[in-house]
Amino acid sequence: MIEPPQITCPYCWQSITIEEPPESDEPIEFVTDCEVCCRPIRVIATWQQHQLDLQADPE
Repeated sequence: MIEPPQITCPYCWQSITIEEPPESDEPIEFVTDCEVCCRPIRVIATWQQHQLDLQADPE
């Protein structure tokens, strides 16, 4: 079983699970709320050779 992607909240530093974004040639940017502190997180997802890279920043 493949583990769902996780990011670290830039506010409370807790690790949270997010839904895997679809594979794309272009970066995908979206906002999600932290499950722990409820603050908005800007996520940038990039795919390179079928590998997902996630960057999480304060909104």
